[in-house]
Amino acid sequence: MTTQPLLAFAPTGSGTTIGAAVELVENEDGGQVFIHGLLTHVWAGGDEESRRYAAVNLLSLRAAPAPVIATGFGISTATLWRWKSASDTAGITGL
Repeated sequence: MTTQPLLAFAPTGSGTTIGAAVELVENEDGGQVFIHGLLTHVWAGGDEESRRYAAVNLLSLRAAPAPVIATGFGISTATLWRWKSASDTAGITGL
């Protein structure tokens, strides 16, 4: 049986590393999240709900520990947990 090697970790090399598998790329036009090189989330500049959803989804996927995700997104761990609670309660509209 053959095994496929993991995809490149950081396709852009210009983002913020979050844990062992995630890269966050943000600028004034928006942001992107890559997991093991695969694009998983995209948002436009000013779309804070989608940015928050990306952070919460990384937490739900256990892509990295909560403190590492929070640091990568420039927020506190408490804020990340508040976002998760709001998302669990009301979905993306809660964010």
